[in-house]
Amino acid sequence: MEASCPHCGKTGSAPDEMAGALLTCPGCGKNFRAPYPDHLPRCCPNCRAPLEPGTKLCVSCGFDLERGELLHTKAWKPEDDYPLWKRAIVWVSDILPGLFRPLTLTLFCASIVVALGMAFLGLMILLMGIPFAGISVAAGGMMIYGQGLSFLFTARVQSLKSAYSEIEGDAWSAFLVLLILPFACVLTIMVLVAKH
Repeated sequence: MEASCPHCGKTGSAPDEMAGALLTCPGCGKNFRAPYPDHLPRCCPNCRAPLEPGTKLCVSCGFDLERGELLHTKAWKPEDDYPLWKRAIVWVSDILPGLFRPLTLTLFCASIVVALGMAFLGLMILLMGIPFAGISVAAGGMMIYGQGLSFLFTARVQSLKSAYSEIEGDAWSAFLVLLILPFACVLTIMVLVAKH
């Protein structure tokens, strides 16, 4: 490629790999950027990442194209400066994204109402002396409660079976705790009532 010094006008040749690099003019000794030939795509001289026309900073490596130097920056996460209560809210919103969406929150609340109604109905059936039917109705209520939990954990209205495949990591542990704890409490109450 041909490169001419913008300071003194001296023309010389440079390999295509030097496109965009800082060159020193052999005539006047001043520095200038090698041009980008039309047949070459423009790329960062430091990391060779492709660049859009008019780019002044390479987002891949942090190379400042105007000053010709690599910027040394520290990655900053907004959570680093958050107080504990804000970090707790961020953690909860990561695990329960549906908690902050009106539709999924409404459906979760509705599922709790239905699940409590079915648990109460199961308890009444149990008190009438039909234990298997009472426990079955209460278990159905817990399934509805589990469906409501899936709305909170996936932030979408979908079947419980589909939600199981999407919930992972810390969210899966929290899902199991929130599902099993109320179920164990209801079952314990039913067993205590059945004994009396």
